[in-house]
Amino acid sequence: NDTQISFLQSDLAANASKYKWNFVMLHRPVYGAATYNQNGSSTDPAKPYWEYGKPSLRYRMTDVCNQYGVDFVFQAHCHQYMRSKPITGYTKTDLADDSAIKAWDDTNDASYVEMDSNPTMSVENGVSYYVNPKGTIYGTFSTAGSDPDEALGGSTKHTTGFTENAWVAYAANGQKYSFTACNISGNYFTIDHCYLTGTNTVNHYENTRGYGIKKAG
Repeated sequence: NDTQISFLQSDLAANASKYKWNFVMLHRPVYGAATYNQNGSSTDPAKPYWEYGKPSLRYRMTDVCNQYGVDFVFQAHCHQYMRSKPITGYTKTDLADDSAIKAWDDTNDASYVEMDSNPTMSVENGVSYYVNPKGTIYGTFSTAGSDPDEALGGSTKHTTGFTENAWVAYAANGQKYSFTACNISGNYFTIDHCYLTGTNTVNHYENTRGYGIKKAG
């Protein structure tokens, strides 16, 4: 709502320039890739699917995060592991219909999402880094509690995005209960989403050691 957006904007305006890294944490996702489906079909709009953020929230959050150089937005609520490509803008300005975006309608809404279409990548020590990405990355890591939700699209792993959400860089389906390790070391921010098998075996969802952001130059 207006109060929360105003708080976020004021806080970032006062503090963002003081720090190398800036993060935002919220509960309901602004950008997601999960269906919330309790009754079976993965394509039936009559079923109780998860609703994403309202267009006005996407418009304002995307603008504020990019204005103040937010590196990453940590989202929750959807029981899924996903991350977006670096998002640079949301261009929908006609917000007269501000109803929540349904999962099956997100193909249409995705046309308003602007991204860093050709990000520079660097793989170091098994980690795939975005190098000085333009825009903000949005991620959801809520897979430690209740049963994981499906990824919209139905495939086990989407490594290059999929038609329902062109801005999705990676979304996992058929997930096990899992955890996320985040690390900041100088110019590197790393995220490694993992699950355990047996008693001591750690399995990585992406690459060999996850992904992250590198601030170079």
